[in-house]
Amino acid sequence: MPFPLTEHNALLALKGVGPAVIARLEQMGIDSLAVLSKANACDILAQASAAVGSSLEEQPPSSGRHQRGHRACKGLSVGHT
Repeated sequence: MPFPLTEHNALLALKGVGPAVIARLEQMGIDSLAVLSKANACDILAQASAAVGSSLEEQPPSSGRHQRGHRACKGLSVGHT
């Protein structure tokens, strides 16, 4: 199911969140802010990365995303909270 319209619009108002991000969340079964608030950020990141064939490990260290993401999710995998 898609996000309710009011929640969809609230997400679109956030910097960096566009229709593709919302669609990816919905594909993962996250279809409301209530579900999103209970979701594990590292699990979301891992699922989204797997879906597009990418990972934080592939990001160059100079991007800064590699270190931040690696530290935040170190030791976690999809299915573990």
